[in-house]
Amino acid sequence: ILGSIIYNGESGISQVVEHFYQGCLHVQQAGSRKATLLITSSHLILEYEEAGLFEEEAGHLQETRKRHLEEDDRGTPTSTVSFTPKTDASATSAVAAGDGEHGTVHTEKSNPLYHAVEKHDDTQDDKAAQFEKIERHSTSSAQMRPKTMRWNISELSHIYLRRYRLRDSALEMLLIPTAGELFGSVGLYSSLTSIFIDFGPGYEGNLKRDDAANAIMRRAPVQTVKQWPERSGQFLHEQLRQVTRSWITRRLSNFEYILSLNILAGRSFNDISQYPVFPWVLGGSSYSQEELPDLEDPASYRDLSKPMGAINPTRLKEFKDRFESFQDAGVEFPPFMYGSHYSTAAGVVCYFLLRLHPFSQLHRQLQSGHFDVADRLFASVPRTWEMNTGPSAAEVKELTPEWYCNPAFLKNTNKYKLGCTQDGEEVGDVTLPPWAKSSPEKFIEVMRLALESDICSEGLPDWIDLIFGRKQQGPEAIEADNVFFYLTYYGSVDLQAVDEEVRTSLEDQILHFGSCPMQLFWRPHVKRLPSSSLRTRAFENYVMKESHVIGRTIMSVEALQSMTNAASTPTSSPDTFLKALSTLRSALYAHERNNDAHAATQCRSLIVSLVQKRASYLQQ
Repeated sequence: ILGSIIYNGESGISQVVEHFYQGCLHVQQAGSRKATLLITSSHLILEYEEAGLFEEEAGHLQETRKRHLEEDDRGTPTSTVSFTPKTDASATSAVAAGDGEHGTVHTEKSNPLYHAVEKHDDTQDDKAAQFEKIERHSTSSAQMRPKTMRWNISELSHIYLRRYRLRDSALEMLLIPTAGELFGSVGLYSSLTSIFIDFGPGYEGNLKRDDAANAIMRRAPVQTVKQWPERSGQFLHEQLRQVTRSWITRRLSNFEYILSLNILAGRSFNDISQYPVFPWVLGGSSYSQEELPDLEDPASYRDLSKPMGAINPTRLKEFKDRFESFQDAGVEFPPFMYGSHYSTAAGVVCYFLLRLHPFSQLHRQLQSGHFDVADRLFASVPRTWEMNTGPSAAEVKELTPEWYCNPAFLKNTNKYKLGCTQDGEEVGDVTLPPWAKSSPEKFIEVMRLALESDICSEGLPDWIDLIFGRKQQGPEAIEADNVFFYLTYYGSVDLQAVDEEVRTSLEDQILHFGSCPMQLFWRPHVKRLPSSSLRTRAFENYVMKESHVIGRTIMSVEALQSMTNAASTPTSSPDTFLKALSTLRSALYAHERNNDAHAATQCRSLIVSLVQKRASYLQQ
């Protein structure tokens, strides 16, 4: 039957569909869409459902419409409180709260759906008609999205087994034009394109995922990094050994190593409920002082051996008292210390990145179509640090990768109207520490220098133990004051054994309240070799010699730009492209060793530009 199914691509060439999987979910930052996955000998094809709405869009639209119509039936004013903030004094309220401190009190005039009906007669029929008009508008906009997408299997660089809502049913594939030849060895790098597909709940979803993974991996290039389902554990062990050894000998930076661990632990830029986690590195008064923090002074840094909730001893005592009260009460679920989590879709990712697309849209979906109250938006770095470490705060947020590489999330470039605080201050760009002089670029540069410092390298293994290692769960987690609500841990409940209604409820909690990464280490994480060690210096001399950096001056940024432009033309040969890429990476390494963050950032931009332009020419 499969062999008789023909797919007519845009090129007019018919392809035989060799495998197909219905009921899949294509997970992206902007939202998820139901689709059917088709696999031919050379391509992956996703055919979406006709409606075009993201699952999140459809769900929020339906809930908002139902809620307001029910309020009209009861005669309840539209100013009824929704998304009410809850305390975490009990288990039920802690779970319900999640990131409830960002809840919103919606009034009539703050809700866009109100304006659609306020000028009409106060009848159920008129209001229903207006809601249907809004729904038709949303549906027509969604229909502009593509109904089919196709990727070339020969461009696959990495194929990983993934979890989705803490069940083993998903697959993530990274693609680059060179099919993994350049980036498929030691270390992991962000791909130009990625695909995250969930194959559904239950044992059937797991079997479909494994079957699709085997089918794709058999067709992928030999050099593609593949996490075969039957050898998944061995794959993770080998990859961990490679990246950890590279970090120990300083072939990988701290940023690259943390990102590599996130990828191996199942974190993904596509699934914002499992977004990569990065630590607060600077601490103390570093975010409020006028002078630049002294990056050679340990007092400028956060204690990486403690989770965010344990940094303030006064607040920690309250968390521990609650943990002990749950133990004494004999509740049905495991006791916990923190009612919120260090990485959640709404409370961390959309909170920090609300000025960037598509996170601004996702944030507004959660707030019934508008931005949250200005006082609860991410508006100040010093205030956010105080929120996460103050004696009365309930937040335990960690950071996202953007804090160390992308200043754009600190700027209100799109001129969103974020409102005014109770003090009358208009919320726009994020308020930075005084020493940053209102420069997001300077702030990110100092944050990155702190992340790559020797002091941070010394303490980083302790933080890895908390997030990815032995102190994530069990008795050592209790001893380290690192215990979260049980649904944030993989394996805490068998989602395949419960009925659909209970499973849906549990998955919704997992989706909104965060999840811990896959545990990667069961022993104390090893320390990094000091930069002054003979072994490290010998390796650096070898790399610098091989890269033709020793004995000659590093090319200027202008010269590197000219070389990149020449190698990016459609007529440039593959050898020219590879030589330019090698030169750029050598220059990047040299600038990083010289602590020239500005030049290193420019080199990274040139590398991305070169590969992207080359990819566009190859696709044409």
